[in-house]
Parts: sequence; structure tokens; C-alpha cells
Amino acid sequence: MTAHSIIVRLNQLENNKMRIIPNSLDLVIRNLDALPHGTGARYLVVIEGQDNEYVAKRWTRVPKCTNWELLIDLGGDHESLHRNYWLLQ
Repeated sequence: MTAHSIIVRLNQLENNKMRIIPNSLDLVIRNLDALPHGTGARYLVVIEGQDNEYVAKRWTRVPKCTNWELLIDLGGDHESLHRNYWLLQ
């Protein structure tokens, strides 16, 4: 990825006002078991569900989503997401 493409992508992020939230153990994420594992993606695309829960839709390697979706930035820490999932079981 070149410096120009990174600048263009950051401008797109500012213009689209994407909501990117960091991963934490406080997040309640449903539907993780239906998604594939080992995709190498950094972001989890989710929608807001009921009672402060999020519903996982898909993985993505670059930050892109629609207006009603949010991104959870894993930052390479997939283990905490899996711990969060197994705590809910």
C-alpha cells in the first residue's frame, strides 16, 4: 500500500464518517460462530442489535462499511474476541 493510497483511504474515512470502535471485553457480539475463521482480517463489520449488543456480519481487511454498519478494530488481537465469544456461551 502506497502513501498516496493511505491518504486517499483516510480522506474517505473522514468523508463517510465511519464509526470504528476498538475491541474490548465489554462488547457483546453475536453471530461470531457463523463467520469463517482465519481470514486475516483486521476489522469486524457489525450492526447494532438489541440491548447494546452487536451482530457480526462479515470480516474485512480494509475499513469499509455502509452507513448503518460499524467496524470493530481488532488491531491484530483476535484472541480477545474469541475469549469474549466463549465467555458468552
